[in-house]
Amino acid sequence: MEFIAKINNLPTILGFLIEQAKSAGIMGERLGKITLASEEALVNVIYHAYSESDSEENLLNLTCEFFEPNEFRITLRDSGKPFDPTKKEVDLQTGVPVEERIVGGLGIHMIRQLVDAIQYERINDENILTLTFRK
Repeated sequence: MEFIAKINNLPTILGFLIEQAKSAGIMGERLGKITLASEEALVNVIYHAYSESDSEENLLNLTCEFFEPNEFRITLRDSGKPFDPTKKEVDLQTGVPVEERIVGGLGIHMIRQLVDAIQYERINDENILTLTFRK
């Protein structure tokens, strides 16, 4: 499906994703992990790939695929600024008080913890992020 990449469209986008996962028989904790990781990735695209611009031209393509016996794959495509989350260094700043921490990176860390594989490609001026869940 293709969506306009706006934060107010997030419930619709997640609704589509959840519907696809449920139709593949995914429920419970596994569905929760898929939803949380996908939400973090979607928010990154909406806020960072398009620099928080609220244009109707900021499109996001979402593909969900299920491979027997237990692999579910989500692919996000956008034409925003190039950004490879697989190369992003994440500093959790565990030794810094919360109020002094620099914002950013925690979502990427969370995605990495929730997925079984993450892949990024930049093809024809598009970011292509694939999240794979095998459990």
